[in-house]
Parts: sequence; C-alpha cells; structure tokens
Amino acid sequence: MTQVEDVIRVAIRERRPVALEYRSSGQGLRTVHPHVLYRASTGGVRVDTYQVDGYTSPGRSLPGWRAFDLKQIVRAEPLDGRFAIASDFNLAARKYGGGIVASV
Repeated sequence: MTQVEDVIRVAIRERRPVALEYRSSGQGLRTVHPHVLYRASTGGVRVDTYQVDGYTSPGRSLPGWRAFDLKQIVRAEPLDGRFAIASDFNLAARKYGGGIVASV
C-alpha cells in the first residue's frame, strides 16, 4: 500500500476532503471528496471522487464526479472538515464489479 492509498483510505473512512495532484494534468491541486476506491475492470485501482474545487479539464464544470487512477496521483493531502455523501452516489454501479477496496 502506498502513502497516497493510505491517505485516500482514511479520507474515505472519515469522509474527509483531500487535496490531490494528478500526474497527467500538471495543473495544480484539486479538492475532492473521495467516495470509493475500487479495482477497475481495465486493471489497477481507481478512486471515484466528487470534485469541488481546483483544476478541471476545459469544458468540465465543478462540482462533479471524477475518477482517478491511483497510480497517477502524485500527492494526496487530507484537509480539515468532513463531507456529506453525494446524493447521486451509487455503490451498486456496474463499474465496481471488480471489487471495492474502500467506500463511504
């Protein structure tokens, strides 16, 4: 288990926001509410988050759902406060069929 994964697991369990930096963007930090860490059908582990602040791809609005490949997260830092589970979160979604590692 990596330090990033540890931070994400604790944040999910405690419903804490996280500031993360993603390797592919190079655009700075994003503030996310991590909801579930899961094994992707394409391999690897991903985290589904509800992003509330920070960099987002052109044309994508905030807040909104974002999935991140765990191996591509360069840095993850827990933030103060707690978040509520997003009303449209669906733990029964098909994409979680490969196995859930941690969830809210």
